[in-house]
Order: sequence, then C-alpha cells, then structure tokens
Amino acid sequence: MVLAGRLAAADGWSVAFADDLPATTSAAQARMDRLLRSIDAFITDGSSEDPLPAFTAPPGPARLDLRRAGITTVIWATGYRPAYPWLKVPVLDRHGEIDHRRGVTRVPGLYVLGLRFLYRRNSSFVDGVGPDARFVAAHLTRRMASRECLSDRCDLTA
Repeated sequence: MVLAGRLAAADGWSVAFADDLPATTSAAQARMDRLLRSIDAFITDGSSEDPLPAFTAPPGPARLDLRRAGITTVIWATGYRPAYPWLKVPVLDRHGEIDHRRGVTRVPGLYVLGLRFLYRRNSSFVDGVGPDARFVAAHLTRRMASRECLSDRCDLTA
C-alpha cells in the first residue's frame, strides 16, 4: 500500500499528488482525539486518560508511475463528504447513502469499505478498516465457494 496525498493530476500511467498528506492526517487525528476525549469525559465525569499517541503520516510521493511501480489496481478514496453521482447502479437508499450490510451491497460484486461507522466507530480510519475488510473478504470467499453463486441470483446478504 502506498499512502499518498490528494490526487493533483493524472496523465496516462503517471499520477501526481499534493503534498498535504502529513497535514491532512494530523487534522484527522486531532478530530479523532477530540471525539475520544469527549467520550472519555462523559464516561468518567470529566476526567480523562492520557491522549492516544499522535499519528502523523510521512510525506507521500510527489509523483508515481503506476506501470513502473507494478500498480494495476487503484482504490479511490473520495474524501470526507459522501456523494455518489457517479455510481450508476441501484444501490442508494432514500437518503442517497449506499445501502449495505457490513459493506455488502445488494448489487453482485459491489462492496464498500472505509465508510463512517460502516460497522465500527473507527471503520473510516486506515487503522480501523481491518475488521470490516476481513468480514468482506470472508463473505467473498463464501460467495466464491458457493455453487449457488454461479447464477445472478446469489444472496449477497448471507
């Protein structure tokens, strides 16, 4: 995995990134620390434990040649405000959010990870997506092993 800043430009197999990764991750860490402190204060009537150790990402790459780096798959993280006008499959609920159960949608082959509170409070954080990813991977493994999934009528919520 290569953690990089915001995509600034793309040209064929070459991509360029903004140099904002350390600042962006530090700001996200500060927001999470404030939330955790307020939860701790509520639970303990005002006293809180020492804050979590700060996480600051090292500077990400400025430019990357995807072909040379052997990257054949890109996972696009769209940011902090969910908007899905580009998603042309019937998977949105009446509020415009992706309808899923622990990352599994009703559309065969469409799964989601990294959404806020996908299943756990820290699902949207890089270090919190693991349990959700394991659940989706186990679901995919069961689905691939199931003879019933050879047709389009596979139950994706099982």
